[in-house]
Amino acid sequence: MLIAPVPKIPADGWPNVQAQLWSYAWMDCVLDADEVILVGQLWHRMHNRTIVMCHSHPIWKRDDQEFHDKCISWFELYGGKFVNK
Repeated sequence: MLIAPVPKIPADGWPNVQAQLWSYAWMDCVLDADEVILVGQLWHRMHNRTIVMCHSHPIWKRDDQEFHDKCISWFELYGGKFVNK
């Protein structure tokens, strides 16, 4: 779990969060689902040092082509090969 101050958390989360959620969307157990919704849970530290979940959550759908293209480019950049059964 990454804990960051709210002002330093990008609205869509970090690229590694996006790519991690994207990879989960292609696991065998959800591959045949009609719709897969990906939701990032981001956490931050309050002034009193309490850790709480942010009020906003970046959300994508597996069939969002722009999101898919961005994530697959990172995946392939690091040597992955996308195979959709």
